[in-house]
Amino acid sequence: MSEALVMTVESVRTRASTSEALVTFSVPLEKAGAVSSFMNRIGRQVGAAFADVDGVTPAPVKSKPKTKTPFGDYAKALRQAGFCRCPDVWRAAGTDAEFRAWIQRQPSWVSGNFSEYVEGEGRCVAAHVRRVADGAGTGHKPEYACVPLTDAEHQHQHQQGESALAPEADWDKARIEYVEQWCWDTVKTALGEDSMATVEPARLLAWAKERGVDRYLPPCYRETP
Repeated sequence: MSEALVMTVESVRTRASTSEALVTFSVPLEKAGAVSSFMNRIGRQVGAAFADVDGVTPAPVKSKPKTKTPFGDYAKALRQAGFCRCPDVWRAAGTDAEFRAWIQRQPSWVSGNFSEYVEGEGRCVAAHVRRVADGAGTGHKPEYACVPLTDAEHQHQHQQGESALAPEADWDKARIEYVEQWCWDTVKTALGEDSMATVEPARLLAWAKERGVDRYLPPCYRETP
């Protein structure tokens, strides 16, 4: 025979224009697990906070202190200086073909979906964002100017225009954000790190000097001994 569980209702609040209600109740702390299990079985979402019935509040769980990355301040300065927003740095990091290949592995900028999956990996279309200021025309596709779209979204872009999917300003912003992130990821990977915050400033300076883009680094890197 199952043991009865007594719950004391403290308050009931309903949400206007919905059929939802927020019920607050109290149970013995040792029964908290049973309550959660029961609610899951009946298909309800439950948020609960527990306190000892004798008035002794359990000690708060201490969060682990954040580990300060060795070169986090340098990486922050690098991002703020827009190092990976410079076309010269893009070309130093890799080719336009490599950038487009990376774009095709990202989920759609518009929907977050993929067009297809090849060997378990999602694929999208590298849809060009054409601007006359960049020299783009009917037969010219500008370099480092793509966003990921599904096949259907890409067709919609060509048939109905960019504004049918998003405002022009959003396209311009997304285009730069994608190439910046690709550049950022490519450089740190080339230097053998998972994060730019663990890249030694002297190593990035050497990488940049070798490719003639050290002038785009913020002063903290160029002043590295």
